[in-house]
Amino acid sequence: MQEKHSLAQHWPALLLGVLVGGVFIAAMLVFQVRQTDLALVLTFNKPDTVMVAGVEKARVFQPGLHFKWPYPVQSVWTHDNRIQCYELKKGQYEQVQTSDDYQVIVSTYVLWRVGDPGRFLRAVGKTAEAESKLDILVRNARNGVLGRHAL
Repeated sequence: MQEKHSLAQHWPALLLGVLVGGVFIAAMLVFQVRQTDLALVLTFNKPDTVMVAGVEKARVFQPGLHFKWPYPVQSVWTHDNRIQCYELKKGQYEQVQTSDDYQVIVSTYVLWRVGDPGRFLRAVGKTAEAESKLDILVRNARNGVLGRHAL
Protein backbone atom coordinates (compact mmCIF):
# COMPACT_ATOMS: atom_id res chain seq x y z
CA MET A 1 0.00 0.00 0.00
CA GLN A 2 1.17 3.40 -0.85
CA GLU A 3 0.51 6.27 1.53
CA LYS A 4 -0.05 9.76 0.27
CA HIS A 5 2.25 12.36 1.80
CA SER A 6 0.63 15.68 2.28
CA LEU A 7 2.22 19.07 2.87
CA ALA A 8 0.82 19.10 6.39
CA GLN A 9 3.04 16.16 7.35
CA HIS A 10 6.22 18.04 6.43
CA TRP A 11 5.48 21.34 8.19
CA PRO A 12 8.59 21.19 10.46
CA ALA A 13 10.93 20.99 7.47
CA LEU A 14 9.06 23.76 5.65
CA LEU A 15 9.10 25.96 8.75
CA LEU A 16 12.84 25.41 9.15
CA GLY A 17 13.40 26.31 5.48
CA VAL A 18 11.37 29.52 5.82
CA LEU A 19 13.27 30.48 9.00
CA VAL A 20 16.68 29.86 7.40
CA GLY A 21 15.63 31.88 4.34
CA GLY A 22 14.37 34.70 6.58
CA VAL A 23 17.64 34.81 8.53
CA PHE A 24 19.60 34.86 5.27
CA ILE A 25 17.55 37.76 3.88
CA ALA A 26 17.81 39.67 7.18
CA ALA A 27 21.60 39.22 7.16
CA MET A 28 21.74 40.78 3.69
CA LEU A 29 19.65 43.81 4.73
CA VAL A 30 21.12 44.55 8.18
CA PHE A 31 24.57 45.52 9.40
CA GLN A 32 25.96 46.14 12.87
CA VAL A 33 28.47 48.79 13.88
CA ARG A 34 30.54 47.85 16.92
CA GLN A 35 31.02 50.23 19.84
CA THR A 36 34.62 50.99 18.83
CA ASP A 37 33.89 51.52 15.11
CA LEU A 38 32.23 53.97 12.82
CA ALA A 39 30.79 53.08 9.43
CA LEU A 40 29.89 54.58 6.09
CA VAL A 41 27.39 53.05 3.70
CA LEU A 42 28.66 53.12 0.13
CA THR A 43 26.05 53.19 -2.63
CA PHE A 44 27.76 51.99 -5.79
CA ASN A 45 31.13 52.68 -4.07
CA LYS A 46 30.28 56.30 -3.23
CA PRO A 47 29.51 57.36 0.37
CA ASP A 48 25.93 58.32 1.22
CA THR A 49 25.80 62.03 2.01
CA VAL A 50 23.70 64.41 4.10
CA MET A 51 23.53 68.19 4.14
CA VAL A 52 24.99 69.72 7.32
CA ALA A 53 24.83 73.54 7.56
CA GLY A 54 24.73 73.83 3.76
CA VAL A 55 27.73 71.52 3.29
CA GLU A 56 27.44 68.00 1.90
CA LYS A 57 29.13 65.47 4.23
CA ALA A 58 29.34 61.70 4.33
CA ARG A 59 26.69 60.09 6.53
CA VAL A 60 28.47 58.42 9.46
CA PHE A 61 26.74 55.51 11.21
CA GLN A 62 27.27 55.27 14.95
CA PRO A 63 27.28 52.00 16.93
CA GLY A 64 24.14 49.94 16.66
CA LEU A 65 22.01 48.02 14.18
CA HIS A 66 21.28 49.65 10.81
CA PHE A 67 19.60 48.74 7.53
CA LYS A 68 21.02 48.79 3.99
CA TRP A 69 20.28 47.42 0.55
CA PRO A 70 21.95 44.12 -0.45
CA TYR A 71 25.57 43.97 -1.69
CA PRO A 72 25.51 44.98 -5.32
CA VAL A 73 23.74 48.22 -4.43
CA GLN A 74 25.24 49.11 -1.04
CA SER A 75 28.26 47.99 0.92
CA VAL A 76 29.57 49.01 4.34
CA TRP A 77 33.01 50.51 5.07
CA THR A 78 34.05 50.41 8.74
CA HIS A 79 37.00 51.95 10.54
CA ASP A 80 38.23 51.68 14.12
CA ASN A 81 37.35 54.97 15.83
CA ARG A 82 39.85 54.57 18.65
CA ILE A 83 43.23 56.27 18.71
CA GLN A 84 45.58 54.35 16.40
CA CYS A 85 49.21 53.80 17.34
CA TYR A 86 51.66 53.51 14.45
CA GLU A 87 55.38 52.90 14.92
CA LEU A 88 57.67 53.86 12.05
CA LYS A 89 59.61 50.81 10.81
CA LYS A 90 58.22 48.53 13.50
CA GLY A 91 60.82 47.46 16.03
CA GLN A 92 63.67 49.21 14.23
CA TYR A 93 65.71 52.18 15.35
CA GLU A 94 66.92 54.87 12.98
CA GLN A 95 70.00 57.03 13.11
CA VAL A 96 69.48 60.81 12.88
CA GLN A 97 72.15 63.54 12.83
CA THR A 98 71.81 66.61 15.07
CA SER A 99 73.01 70.13 14.21
CA ASP A 100 76.28 69.60 16.12
CA ASP A 101 77.07 66.45 14.07
CA TYR A 102 76.15 63.88 16.73
CA GLN A 103 74.38 60.71 15.67
CA VAL A 104 71.25 59.93 17.68
CA ILE A 105 69.40 56.62 17.53
CA VAL A 106 65.64 57.10 17.74
CA SER A 107 62.42 55.16 17.51
CA THR A 108 59.31 57.08 16.51
CA TYR A 109 55.62 56.39 16.92
CA VAL A 110 52.51 58.33 16.02
CA LEU A 111 49.07 58.37 17.65
CA TRP A 112 46.31 59.30 15.22
CA ARG A 113 42.56 59.22 14.75
CA VAL A 114 40.23 59.79 11.81
CA GLY A 115 38.38 63.10 12.13
CA ASP A 116 36.19 63.05 9.02
CA PRO A 117 35.59 59.50 7.75
CA GLY A 118 34.21 60.67 4.39
CA ARG A 119 37.31 62.70 3.57
CA PHE A 120 39.55 59.90 4.89
CA LEU A 121 37.87 57.36 2.61
CA ARG A 122 38.15 59.61 -0.46
CA ALA A 123 41.76 60.68 0.22
CA VAL A 124 43.32 57.52 1.62
CA GLY A 125 40.94 54.57 1.67
CA LYS A 126 42.65 52.02 3.87
CA THR A 127 44.56 52.20 7.14
CA ALA A 128 47.70 50.69 5.57
CA GLU A 129 47.79 53.46 2.97
CA ALA A 130 47.31 56.09 5.69
CA GLU A 131 50.21 54.65 7.67
CA SER A 132 52.52 54.69 4.64
CA LYS A 133 51.68 58.38 4.08
CA LEU A 134 52.18 59.07 7.79
CA ASP A 135 55.55 57.34 7.61
CA ILE A 136 56.85 59.80 5.02
CA LEU A 137 55.42 62.90 6.73
CA VAL A 138 56.60 62.01 10.23
CA ARG A 139 60.06 60.90 9.13
CA ASN A 140 60.66 64.21 7.29
CA ALA A 141 59.34 66.29 10.21
CA ARG A 142 61.37 64.33 12.77
CA ASN A 143 64.61 64.61 10.80
CA GLY A 144 64.02 68.33 10.28
CA VAL A 145 63.37 69.03 13.97
CA LEU A 146 66.21 66.88 15.32
CA GLY A 147 68.57 68.26 12.67
CA ARG A 148 68.01 71.84 13.92
CA HIS A 149 68.80 71.13 17.57
CA ALA A 150 72.15 70.50 19.19
CA LEU A 151 72.62 67.54 21.49
